[in-house]
Amino acid sequence: MIFTLFFIHNIFGQSETSEENYKYFHGNVPNVPYSGQIGGLALPSEGHIHALFIFAQFPDDGYDSTNQAWPIGGNPGNMNQWVDEIWSPNATPFSMTDYFNQMSLNKLKFTGKVISVITPHTRQWYLDNNKNRYHIHKDIIEQLDQTLDFAEFDRWSRVSFYNHINNPDGKVDFIFFIWRNIAREYPGDIRNDIMGRLDMGWYASIAQSYYPDPDYYTVDNGLRKVILNDYGSGCTVGDYFFKDAFRFAIHEFAHYLLGGNEYHNVHAFWAMLSGYEVRSYMINAWERYRLGWCNLIAVRYGLSSGVYLYQLTSGSFTSIKKLVLMK
Repeated sequence: MIFTLFFIHNIFGQSETSEENYKYFHGNVPNVPYSGQIGGLALPSEGHIHALFIFAQFPDDGYDSTNQAWPIGGNPGNMNQWVDEIWSPNATPFSMTDYFNQMSLNKLKFTGKVISVITPHTRQWYLDNNKNRYHIHKDIIEQLDQTLDFAEFDRWSRVSFYNHINNPDGKVDFIFFIWRNIAREYPGDIRNDIMGRLDMGWYASIAQSYYPDPDYYTVDNGLRKVILNDYGSGCTVGDYFFKDAFRFAIHEFAHYLLGGNEYHNVHAFWAMLSGYEVRSYMINAWERYRLGWCNLIAVRYGLSSGVYLYQLTSGSFTSIKKLVLMK
């Protein structure tokens, strides 16, 4: 067997502190019933996905001002290493393009555009005016909409779960909101209060909408929508320096490919959706099979014949009872 490990923590130099007094705010991605479909759930697992990466910060961010990994008022030092804008089988090493090239065996061609922004209002203004993630991300999208054509990120139509057509549908496919810091400069109890009031954290949604607000933002003069809520048009990754933002971005995106929080354990061991402090950059054989990224060699229990390791070519696997081998 050949095991490919994807080591990128040292390149994406975020810390992984886990202070007990710092609460981890995350969403509960709902379950979608699965009945044996192969392929992506809310997004296609094959073809070309082009996403928007928004690296955001508040103008009154006061955390770790001398940290050059992402200086206050500036761009993340590794911003251009996150994803390639043009797909190639020889992607930038350790980028998200490279990650999905390796994990999907070039079946999912993943590219994107990176942008760094500062919110038009301070964090304190949003708190004082009872605004949260819904309003904060809306402000950012409206700010970008003045100069950015979102048609670039509208390439797919979701007919239904597991059924996707490679044509625009007027809905943005995927946006990553990556936050420098929400409130890390404050003691844990104050930080947790601010996170809760702003509805910030690690979520497989851009924001949650509540009546009477619509469940979308409009862009491109009303021609397109950025869909909110679970399985909408993107995700939120909070506190770049608190958790490994790159790994969490992969994890939240993987919810759109595979499903809800029920996959954090058991099936997701050493996998994209591994959760609850089980950290992994890997994808396992079960996830690859679900997404159509590998070939299953079936072995019926009780037969004297077997499958030898040399018969497992790259991208194939076999399962024997609960033992799974992948090459």
